[in-house]
Amino acid sequence: MKQAQWQKAYEYMKDGSSLTSLTALTELGIISFPKRICEMEARGIKIKRERIKVLDRNDEEKHVVRYSLCV
Repeated sequence: MKQAQWQKAYEYMKDGSSLTSLTALTELGIISFPKRICEMEARGIKIKRERIKVLDRNDEEKHVVRYSLCV
């Protein structure tokens, strides 16, 4: 049976790892990552959101959200 995308993200984050939308896409193949976060929260899974600064390919500073499980 194929694992749901929210389950892939949950399993990835269970060991304390975090994900951004970009890492969810590149590491897990998840395109609509914020929707998967909503699916986890609908199942009672507590998610921590942290705004972080990253540099884009033009060395310009951008803000993204890093998601992790609340401990």
